[in-house]
Amino acid sequence: MSTKIERWRDIIADCRKSGLPQREYCRTKNLSYPTFSYWRTKINMIDVPAGNDDSAPFVRRSFPSMNNAAFVLEWPDGMRLKMPNHLSREDMADLVHRLRTALS
Repeated sequence: MSTKIERWRDIIADCRKSGLPQREYCRTKNLSYPTFSYWRTKINMIDVPAGNDDSAPFVRRSFPSMNNAAFVLEWPDGMRLKMPNHLSREDMADLVHRLRTALS
């Protein structure tokens, strides 16, 4: 694996351990937040390839009161995300991947 990837993995792990919001962490370490975000996304794509949804931390549910007009992703903690039915599977997978990245 690339030395640059390993360096950014270490930085991202340190950010998580710090407990600071990512922007604040970048500010304290004199890192560019857009660069940090780029590498976080890139590394997450390597570590959790798109389409590998076997371990997704949510369940897909439809609710009758929505008249099949949308889907809802529901996490175990009760958080819900409503999405329109017209989203393709690929768009939904991309959205879920981005959410996982943003929330990690």
